Amino acid sequence: MINEKRFSILSYPNNLVIGITMVAALFSFLYIGQKSIWLDEATSISIAKLPWEGFWERLSSRDLNQGLYYFLLRFWVILGESESVVRALSALFAIASIPVLYALAKRMFGVRAGLITSLLISVNAFFIEYAQEARGYSLVFFLVVLSSYLFVLVTENFSNKKMVCGYIAVSALAVYAHFFAALVLIAQTLSVPFLPSNKIRARQLLLTNLAIATLSIPIALFILTKDSGQISWIPKPSISLLKGLFTDLSGDAGQLGRITSFYLLACIISFTHALSTFFRTGRSIDTWRYAFISFWLIVPIGISFIFSFTKPVFINKYLIVSLPGLVLLAGVGVSLIEDKYCYFILLILLLFFSCRSVISDYYPKEKENYKDSASYVVTHAKRGDGILFYPKYIYKPFEYYLNRLNTPLDLLDRHYSSKLGHHRDTEDRYPDLTIPYLESLKYKYEQIWIILRHENNSEIGTVSRNIVNTVNTHFQLKQEKNYYNVRVLQFVKK
Repeated sequence: MINEKRFSILSYPNNLVIGITMVAALFSFLYIGQKSIWLDEATSISIAKLPWEGFWERLSSRDLNQGLYYFLLRFWVILGESESVVRALSALFAIASIPVLYALAKRMFGVRAGLITSLLISVNAFFIEYAQEARGYSLVFFLVVLSSYLFVLVTENFSNKKMVCGYIAVSALAVYAHFFAALVLIAQTLSVPFLPSNKIRARQLLLTNLAIATLSIPIALFILTKDSGQISWIPKPSISLLKGLFTDLSGDAGQLGRITSFYLLACIISFTHALSTFFRTGRSIDTWRYAFISFWLIVPIGISFIFSFTKPVFINKYLIVSLPGLVLLAGVGVSLIEDKYCYFILLILLLFFSCRSVISDYYPKEKENYKDSASYVVTHAKRGDGILFYPKYIYKPFEYYLNRLNTPLDLLDRHYSSKLGHHRDTEDRYPDLTIPYLESLKYKYEQIWIILRHENNSEIGTVSRNIVNTVNTHFQLKQEKNYYNVRVLQFVKK
């Protein structure tokens, strides 16, 4: 255990944790309603607002992943549907993670490591990004941290039945928050052989895992039978994607690798001390602690990366489940530095560049600006105009703002918009945007709007150009507006 006697500030850890939690709350709520709702967030809102029958059908047939989040959001949107309100649910789960992560780090490595770990996560740009997004990533972060804390308690005392039941329940809920939480549970189990033989309770551990697996049967059946291309957009894995993942997890948003390098240095210190502990003590509680947090980082990344060569699932935001492992390794590494000047320098550099990354690189960054694009259309449209979306699914965030702007029903031809997918619960009923279909628009509208999403996908780019070229044969481009990842084209009949 790390010597903490000479750090008098550690005499008041609870006050410091409260302060660190307030810092996380500040970053999590700062500018939370400023950015536009983007596609994934609009999808969350639309699922949460479905009638109960449609909601359960949607989850069971297509969107069981993050199902727990959609269920909670369903009640949360009763408070309001503004950007700040719908995102506040994620912010609250992110803030709640701070004291739990501190408690976990403190129990395993001491107060100093706990405080440093909670400090690092509170200013991590990747963490803050998903604290401000109406998706289930901060929820699964909170649940895997809580699950791991309970796992540590259960490992210490399997006779506490209430604790075991709590661990089973939280772990199962984590998997319903996001399927990748199961990879953290695998990491927990893989760490057990590093415990002293007298601490291993193989039978109890097996029964506990069987209970979690039983509660997760609907998820297993869903994965096996309901694959309808939900993640077909994920690219195949590569070394560059792996490198980008570590850059993102360290919160290195535009800092040219500085934060990643500091994290790497801190993790190397932890790994070195872990190896030294293993060779010195063999299987021991101390060895298990390092194995546990190392597996927490490595196992979800390794399994998803290898599996992606068969079916791509490797995407950075899914691997937020590994972020606590990285921050724990870094926090412990910093806390192990004996020289107080080196310790303070590394910690201050990490905190400074992390805060700078959040403030200067994360907050100004939009994902898709449907807010301003919808406002422009509403301001310049005439009654009876037609509107066309490509790709088909971007009507969701756009319509979110049309409704927020109280757009008159007769301003845009909602019958035409409905044919393009408005007010649909499924995405398999859209018409093909064939040339005859597009050419028929000349008989219906004097003015038409085309909303396009900027895509790196070459096929989508080709279709977008074909749509514009076809419409351009009978309509003249009057105005084009480019917002972040969204294009608005205004055509008038020739």
